[in-house]
Amino acid sequence: MTKTNIKLKKSILLSCTAILLSSAAGCGKSSTNNTFEENASEISSEYIPDKEQETADSSEFSDNLINSDESEFEPLTEIELDFFTNYLNNLQNNTFLQSSYSTPMDMDLNEVLYNGIDSERPPLSDEILQAYMAEYGDIITDIIYFTTPELEEFIALKTGITLSDFKKQLDLPYLPEYDMYLCQHGDVYYVPVTCISGTKGPGIYEITYEYEDYLSESGVATGRVILNQEYGNENYWFYSNIANLSEEANGSKENETAPFDPSIINTFYVDTDISEISGFDKFDDFSSITKEKLYGTWYDPHTNEVIVLSEEGAYTYLPYLDLYGTTLYDWELTDRSSDGLCPALKIYCFESETSPLTYYVAGIREDYFWCNSQQQIFYRQ
Repeated sequence: MTKTNIKLKKSILLSCTAILLSSAAGCGKSSTNNTFEENASEISSEYIPDKEQETADSSEFSDNLINSDESEFEPLTEIELDFFTNYLNNLQNNTFLQSSYSTPMDMDLNEVLYNGIDSERPPLSDEILQAYMAEYGDIITDIIYFTTPELEEFIALKTGITLSDFKKQLDLPYLPEYDMYLCQHGDVYYVPVTCISGTKGPGIYEITYEYEDYLSESGVATGRVILNQEYGNENYWFYSNIANLSEEANGSKENETAPFDPSIINTFYVDTDISEISGFDKFDDFSSITKEKLYGTWYDPHTNEVIVLSEEGAYTYLPYLDLYGTTLYDWELTDRSSDGLCPALKIYCFESETSPLTYYVAGIREDYFWCNSQQQIFYRQ
């Protein structure tokens, strides 16, 4: 799920529905310290899914999943669905629903590890805090942290693979002298889900869940997660997750052409590390700034501007210009590199096409883009 919010909390989710849950993922953030054991304490152990698994080697799970006979699977009972609802709503498990992936190696660790690996952590020492600020700038929000050995242990527990197996490596501030990753953020990626159906086979659980999605007609969206039970244990490895099944079916984000709802602005977050562009004097390679990279929902907290960009068009929310996100406009990204200038993002939201709403994009990252001349930063939701 887009940090949507919901990714659905970075993207509306993922955009969870825009993060990767757009609004839902990023929009439905709340904090919880409940452990899995506390959540599931009322569920009798006799109803916990069967602990047996055909193979003890996690590397064989992919083949088992593909080759499993459908006759070996049976529907999950209501008690089992309640069990997995509690399991997936545990904070350290729920975060694995914030990224969409077809195999464990495809997970985006930057989304999955947004909450850290443990909600109960002692404060950092002054020495480490000073080292962080010397390298990455002032600390303005809460900060999560973990060492590489702690991360390896957590990843093995939740996925059954090693850190080096992931296709996309972790990209968080890192202090080599402490072998420690750190990340500033002021809230928590958390999207409560309800398991509504599923099947179980030999060590395999395929579960469909639903969650609130403020940008869909029904107000809810559905996702599907596949869990692999660790051989001989009650632990479950996350194998696959599709945060929004309608997006998968349609081949595009269902909410891209929906009018923008300004009521979700108070759920937006802007806690990305932007220290590398402090002073607005950094420019990217202009060829790396593409139209496709700008698809998504973007928010400038200083001006309260929101722009939603997709292949179909653009919505803009700028009340001071009488734009309220209700009309889909044409937009383009104009290459000006022949003049030594950065690309111009033009949204044709006014009657005169010669005077579009224009942003001069100096650079783009996964979570934000910036405009040097206008001194604006737009954060992806």
